[in-house]
Amino acid sequence: MSKRIHYLIQREYEKKQKLAYDRLVELQADVYAKIPQIEIIDKDIRFTGLKYNKAILSGNTSADNALTELLDKINQLKSLKTNLLIEHGYPKDYLEISYECPRCKDTGFIQYGFGTVRCACYNQQLIDYLY
Repeated sequence: MSKRIHYLIQREYEKKQKLAYDRLVELQADVYAKIPQIEIIDKDIRFTGLKYNKAILSGNTSADNALTELLDKINQLKSLKTNLLIEHGYPKDYLEISYECPRCKDTGFIQYGFGTVRCACYNQQLIDYLY
């Protein structure tokens, strides 16, 4: 019985994560249609890491220099994205995934020290099932 309950709870967390991701994709599609520059910025953020990895592997730059440049570039792009969102009347965190439980990000578990522990929301769901 206990394994079955834990299995059901895990399936619920998987559904919650999928819903949160699906909501984010819908928000992105809406914003991309209204502010196409943000889609370009998001693509630049994704490809910036690849570009710097390629530079490190080719030996054109040191790992420390590449990391500093990478973080600077990504921070600039994120700042530009945030400014565009605000200019168009959106909150700055509009395109960030929104979980029901921000502590565990709808996984049911939290990193604690060198391991993981159940989140309070997981324990509450377990109590609800047992009750």
